[in-house]
Amino acid sequence: MKVVIATPFSPPERGVLAVYTKGLTDAFEKRGDTVTVVPFGDTKHLPPILRHIAYFSRMLTIAPGATFVLALDTWSVGLPALIAAKIRRVPFVVRVGGDFLWESYIERTNSQVRLSEFYARPRSYSLKEHFIFFATRWLLRGADVIFFNTKFQKKIWEDAYGFPNSKSYLLENFYPPVVMHEAIGTVFVSGNRERVYKNNDTLERAFKRVRAKYPAATLDTSLLSHDQHLARNRNAYAVVVPSISEVGSNNVIDGIANGKPFVITDDTGTSERLGGCGIFVDTRDEKKLAEAIESLLDSSVYERLRENIRAFSFTHSWDEIAAEIVQRL
Repeated sequence: MKVVIATPFSPPERGVLAVYTKGLTDAFEKRGDTVTVVPFGDTKHLPPILRHIAYFSRMLTIAPGATFVLALDTWSVGLPALIAAKIRRVPFVVRVGGDFLWESYIERTNSQVRLSEFYARPRSYSLKEHFIFFATRWLLRGADVIFFNTKFQKKIWEDAYGFPNSKSYLLENFYPPVVMHEAIGTVFVSGNRERVYKNNDTLERAFKRVRAKYPAATLDTSLLSHDQHLARNRNAYAVVVPSISEVGSNNVIDGIANGKPFVITDDTGTSERLGGCGIFVDTRDEKKLAEAIESLLDSSVYERLRENIRAFSFTHSWDEIAAEIVQRL
């Protein structure tokens, strides 16, 4: 097979999708497939509209002869990749891992509406946001196969965008085997980009409350490469993901792989696999978030969660992910 991967990020860039791109590329090549990665980063020096046109032009030259095009997002690469695939009559597959419309709305309005509530009533969208909604709906209806990494988002989008659920499937994130590592100190890891929905300000205020009672507790919010992040997790005490909503947290999965409990929003699909391995709370509430973090400093709570992580046996390799994609074509 000839596989074309359209991706917003590719190594050595940071980010989950760069990791995803490498994992899938290696898995497809192991199967004997030919993989062409088309990163969006090559066009980022151009103005917004021109970069999408340039990306479309590149996809148009690469798509002919492909078995399928796989887009790893719905916006930056998804739209131009879909148009190119349709013109070249190549099957188009999209993996949905976030919600660009919701993120854009939160960023513009500085509101704290959760993802599960976002599509429940009409919103006062900007012109750009109206375009995002209709373009996303067009993409989903035009795609041949749609993958979601959680049932949580799959249900929300099927209701909001009205595409046939017969072509949408669950494709869970990469889950490596758990290796239990002991913590050095009480370092809580939370490396998040500065976006409104990431809710970093609330975390900072909540952690000040925690440190008033537990001065030895520390918060590490530095942004690192993926390898550095994994190394940090091995020594960490726990992981905190303060986002207002979280589709399915790779940061939590990285922590679990090293035996680390977590605190995360209760508006998430993460609980579908990891419900007994961490604490779920309304992270918009500073007091509740602080109390959740403090509860992990209770040794009985911490060890109970660690036992659940130790017993967690589910794995999902890149080879399995690649096989599941091919199976649905």
